[in-house]
Amino acid sequence: MNHPYSPIVRTPKAPVAYLAIDVHLIPENLHANLFRWINTFAEQWAHEHAQQLPATLWMKAPWNQSPESDFEFHFACSSKLPPNFLNELADHLSQWIDKALRFSTRALVDANDGWAPLSHWQDGRAWDSNDLNNWQARDQSHARPDVLVPSAESSYFAQATKSYSAEEINTRAFKAACESGDKEDLDEYLLANRHILSDHSAYAKGHTPLHLAAAAGDLDTVEALLGYVSPDVLSKRHQTPLIHLADVRGKHSHAEIISRLRSTLHIRDSEGRSALMYAARGAFVTSRRGHITLVKALVNAGADVTETDQDGRTALGWAKKDLAPAKPQANAEVIEYLERQMYEVELVRFFRANYQHHFDTKGVMHIVPRDGALKPSGCQTARSFASSEQ
Repeated sequence: MNHPYSPIVRTPKAPVAYLAIDVHLIPENLHANLFRWINTFAEQWAHEHAQQLPATLWMKAPWNQSPESDFEFHFACSSKLPPNFLNELADHLSQWIDKALRFSTRALVDANDGWAPLSHWQDGRAWDSNDLNNWQARDQSHARPDVLVPSAESSYFAQATKSYSAEEINTRAFKAACESGDKEDLDEYLLANRHILSDHSAYAKGHTPLHLAAAAGDLDTVEALLGYVSPDVLSKRHQTPLIHLADVRGKHSHAEIISRLRSTLHIRDSEGRSALMYAARGAFVTSRRGHITLVKALVNAGADVTETDQDGRTALGWAKKDLAPAKPQANAEVIEYLERQMYEVELVRFFRANYQHHFDTKGVMHIVPRDGALKPSGCQTARSFASSEQ
């Protein structure tokens, strides 16, 4: 989402519950006090929650359908604010306008649908909408001495007592940004860490963020990452994200991910193995089965079933390799599918190499052998050759 104001705000990804205030039920002499009460609550929240991560309170003023055509104010918050935040705000306001308050069903916060930020918490302070509209020109003096400003490492997850390596911290921060309930966290992480996104040595187990996102089936994150890194970025094991996806074989819908990484379909790892080979293999899995859905998705995307690795083994060969003696038919579905695919591919290649064909005005196919090719047999082809030889 492109905000018409500061990009600092946090927007919830999913629909959230909201607090509604019916303006018609507020005495006219109190109308001018509503936002002053909310600002006071925001300041108090910042004072009492010094470790509050960046979070935003949103407001929308939709028209009510009442006969008087009055309107309501709707208030919703981003994911870093606790679930009880709106309840505490309602308790604060109830001392003046209790009858005007109600909680309602979930709403999707969207700046293009009239939602605007009202308050924002960051660096131990509460900022109002004017600060957000003029973020660079805001009062940038230090927070009060009694306020502990969150550290950079706590921007995405709470610090644990366990000691983590730099690679583990990078991986945890990336995953937390992906799993965040706020839309802006991932973009902020990618922009701040763009210089290491292609470096597998910067992340745990030698997997770049694109490898992790592809294996997790996270389409939104994959698309965001492709704005920073190439789809053929390699892991420590010299695997592309697509090969890593096939190797891990998670329980996700992979078709959309494969379509985004389609340009790397024919890239092999250091042992000459393709993504299709990893998806088809029957070994090293408890059930000794390949991933039939993933195999079909790769073939539909254009993977070549006849490609061989350094040992001359195709994906079909990997589907048959190292099957458990007690379960010789465990990978039968993948094997049968790849046999059909290879048969069709090789048949077409053989046909095109040895024969020519055309269709007449009646829609009948006529086959003509190339020089040195054997003549086909069969009723229809025999008539075709007879007519072509006259």
